[in-house]
Amino acid sequence: MRAGRIFNARAAGYSPGAFYKHFIDKREIFLASYGTWVDAEWQEVSAVLAAGGSNRDIARRLVALSVDFHTRWRGLRASLRELVFADAVVRRFYRKQRRRQLDLMAMLRKKRGTRAHRREEDIIHLYTTERTYDAIAQGELRELGLSRKFVLEAMVQNVISVLT
Repeated sequence: MRAGRIFNARAAGYSPGAFYKHFIDKREIFLASYGTWVDAEWQEVSAVLAAGGSNRDIARRLVALSVDFHTRWRGLRASLRELVFADAVVRRFYRKQRRRQLDLMAMLRKKRGTRAHRREEDIIHLYTTERTYDAIAQGELRELGLSRKFVLEAMVQNVISVLT
């Protein structure tokens, strides 16, 4: 275990002592990582929206971006799903991030000048898309013999409905 800590801290550019003195425990490191993931994803979403284009073009770029994020961070995402159910502190942080994501969706929609959606509609979109992106990232489609192309196009349609 200690060798893993040294490698991970050094891989982050810190000595183990310097890295771990900034965090109370592994949970705090995990939550900081998850917060960074959420921030990075929404910054990228904002950039895609700002770049403009047709709703279909924007939706395709957002789907590709989301699949990429969920693939690169699949270990964190898998741990998050488990910890949300098992750890009350993680669950509270996750819920706070969810509220923030809903606020960001509303703000971005307002900035684009599109109609307001109910928060319930937005949370259904978040739950549906995130689970689907996680399934793609984890290789579930392939293992089930399903068409990745079909699922990605369905996700594009789903995102278009949120953009309008």
